[in-house]
Amino acid sequence: MAGTDRRGVFVLAVATLIAAGGVAFWRSRRRSAPADPATYFAKGPPSMTDQNNTPVLDLLAAMTADSLEASTLDARSIMIARVAAMVAVGAPPASYLLNLGAASDAGIDAETVRGVLTAVAPIVGTPRVVAAAGNIMRALGIALDIAELEAEAGGA
Repeated sequence: MAGTDRRGVFVLAVATLIAAGGVAFWRSRRRSAPADPATYFAKGPPSMTDQNNTPVLDLLAAMTADSLEASTLDARSIMIARVAAMVAVGAPPASYLLNLGAASDAGIDAETVRGVLTAVAPIVGTPRVVAAAGNIMRALGIALDIAELEAEAGGA
């Protein structure tokens, strides 16, 4: 699957998980498809008069854009830190789904994610790493299911 397709699947899956109105929100971000995670999240939230009022997604996107702009790290390092932080806090599959799409755009591959899990294991412990691996697999499963549904809908 090409990078743009993968990102679209991740973004669409998160939107579906969070709120029905979120689909339009994330699709609007997918259109420009920047490779830098800072610009991936930085597109401003829609106005409150928009029909697709998505306050939770708007807030998440704004917080992420602000944190990316404030950081002195490069995009790849930011996404590695985010993966490590998600492991540490026990993030749910939806968090991995959103961030792994942006991480992929920043050059983070499966081997790097495995490296992060290995690096944080002595700090966070085996249960957190095992839970993270399971949540990553669930996130990828959701992304594949949504891609399949989109393919079926496109062919119908």
